[in-house]
Amino acid sequence: MGYNKRGFEEFLKRHKWNSYIQESIIKALNFLAAFVLASLSFGNPQARVDSVFWCPQRPLVWTDFKSDSKQNGAATTTVIIHRWVETQAGSVLYVKAVFLREKSSYNPADTTNDLLNHEARHFDIAELVARRTRRDLSGRTFTRSTRKQAYERLRSMNGDFKSLNNVYDSDSGDSQNKEGQLKWNKYISAQLKALEQYAVDCKQASF
Repeated sequence: MGYNKRGFEEFLKRHKWNSYIQESIIKALNFLAAFVLASLSFGNPQARVDSVFWCPQRPLVWTDFKSDSKQNGAATTTVIIHRWVETQAGSVLYVKAVFLREKSSYNPADTTNDLLNHEARHFDIAELVARRTRRDLSGRTFTRSTRKQAYERLRSMNGDFKSLNNVYDSDSGDSQNKEGQLKWNKYISAQLKALEQYAVDCKQASF
């Protein structure tokens, strides 16, 4: 399983980074998205303990799942955060994929490699969506009057992130559908490879 909204909100309250949370509200057949501006701190030592920034040389392990939830299987909380950096040319927007350790859980009785791979792919999906966003924003700077364009891309990013995770869980049966899981393993790896130029140097992974 992927996105954990409550865990995301609690994480954001403790940090000082700008980010948006998308909340889908069903009214009849329409979905309304709401986004809440929050802050995250990249300089906070506690943030480094509680979270893992996506890096291919730093795969997830079961000990990263630190929530004491007693549910069966596992639950991964991944988010995409953003930060504005001011330059002489204007404001530049950076995004990063983050795994929240204290909001992710597993049942010690279900620690299979297949399940760990399934949960790790949720983290990969966060990085995939982040790379697509970096691609779309590559080389762009913004003023205060044009930041609306960037925020619209962030809204789209959050919608894509949620949708992709839902389809992934459905197709893979939360790792139980072996054929579906294999298909997604190949798709995610291929997409990350295709967008490799928009990866972030692991040395700068925590901004």
